Amino acid sequence: MTQRARAACGASPWSRHQAAACDLALYAREAFADDVVAATDRSLRFTADDLIH
Repeated sequence: MTQRARAACGASPWSRHQAAACDLALYAREAFADDVVAATDRSLRFTADDLIH
């Protein structure tokens, strides 16, 4: 379990199952955020291209 995941989930002491579940939730949240940023970036680029042309 990473320190970051422990801080994000906010509880202690950790069982291995709790730690694994927290890690998985943290990674899923970060992956979702990355997807949202990428989609927003693509959308903004598309809009900018439309305005330029």
